[in-house]
Amino acid sequence: MHIRNLMGSAAALAMLAGFSLPAMAQQAPDAAATDADQVQEIVVTSTRRSASEIELPAHQIQTIMPGASAVKAINMLPGVIFQNADPWGNNEQNESLYIHGFNAQQLGYTLDGVPLGDQSYGNYNGLSVQRAIISENIGRVSLASGAGDLGTASTSNLGGTLATFSDDPKAEAGGQIEQVFGSYDTFRTFARLDSGTFGDGNSAYISFVRQDARAWDFNGQQGGYQVNAKFVHAGEKGTFKAFFDWSDKTEPNEDATSISATQAYQPYTRPFLYPDFTKALSYVDAKGNTPTALGANYSNYFSAAQRTDYLGYMSYDYQLSDQPDLEEPGLLPP
Repeated sequence: MHIRNLMGSAAALAMLAGFSLPAMAQQAPDAAATDADQVQEIVVTSTRRSASEIELPAHQIQTIMPGASAVKAINMLPGVIFQNADPWGNNEQNESLYIHGFNAQQLGYTLDGVPLGDQSYGNYNGLSVQRAIISENIGRVSLASGAGDLGTASTSNLGGTLATFSDDPKAEAGGQIEQVFGSYDTFRTFARLDSGTFGDGNSAYISFVRQDARAWDFNGQQGGYQVNAKFVHAGEKGTFKAFFDWSDKTEPNEDATSISATQAYQPYTRPFLYPDFTKALSYVDAKGNTPTALGANYSNYFSAAQRTDYLGYMSYDYQLSDQPDLEEPGLLPP
């Protein structure tokens, strides 16, 4: 769209110039002759992308909510439906994600081109986006809906791709501290330290986040710790990048209410009995059966998603020559 507009504007300017040239030639023939001898050039630079690809920059993600996950951020895009019991959108076990009819397990996820998991808790193919990178360290998020890109490194890339790109270290040394408070003892602390450019094209940052929140309907604490670090060396012929992530989180689940026309007891929520173990023992009979009148809407004692994840990568983008470009635009991160 931008290319067509630029070319259309260029054509309009050319037509106006064509109509005005005779008048200019009568008033100042020498200047007209000089302009005709000069070479005029219009350069249009663009990156080839699919028409169904949409990007969210970092500042727009943080506008939704400080610390919001990349998956929660894309909920504002057309065709995306996302729900989660966690306000930051981190808990996979209480997550519902659909993009044009494809669910979370039918989409592809990458971080700087590194394949990630399919957004399920007990998955086989890697960790989720929110466990791989702290929200404030995201540079941009790209969502390609529809048929999955063949260049995406993912085993679940059927109905689209969510590509997340980490932010590079800042050119100037500095720090960032962010504090969030909320109801039910909610708090989130984020800190980042940038080294700035040092040595011969080197830069790095390290960041830390700690968050905690209590469930509104039972005494369960959700939260954990996460650390990110990144190093970049920009040379004359190439760029070396190294990234590290450590995540340790505990996120209690929330049982869904079972709706049935034949079931009389249909509560609004099903809170856990934790930490009152005495109440839990009296809740069941001698054989461990839950109250019959509650049907499927009985209360469990406790359930939580507990994971400790590590992720790291090193990449080197080397320019073999000044002429050929071996990267395919749109398939690999810059």
